[in-house]
Amino acid sequence: MIAHFIERPKVGGCIECARQGGFNVVKMSQEDRQYFKNGAKTLCGTELLFVIRIIEDKDLIKVIDSEDLEFMKHELGRQAGAIWAKLLRALKKLDFKETQRILTGGTGE
Repeated sequence: MIAHFIERPKVGGCIECARQGGFNVVKMSQEDRQYFKNGAKTLCGTELLFVIRIIEDKDLIKVIDSEDLEFMKHELGRQAGAIWAKLLRALKKLDFKETQRILTGGTGE
């Protein structure tokens, strides 16, 4: 999902350019924000951790606009809260298949 924002031709910068110091900051359009928001809602626990690691990359932080980075962190935080609530409900019921599904996105079978 993050590659969507990096590889688009209208972006004007890339990770390699950021490493060399010559880059343009990526600004998300309203369409990009909606795409990210909808995508974040579908993440399982493992995917969420992976996306968080990607957006915290020191080279990527130089390329993404700070407002957009805060937006992404906010949306990922909301999803983390939702995953945590689902996880606690499943554990309270001792439903370990559901717990596995929440964490890995699989069917739990």
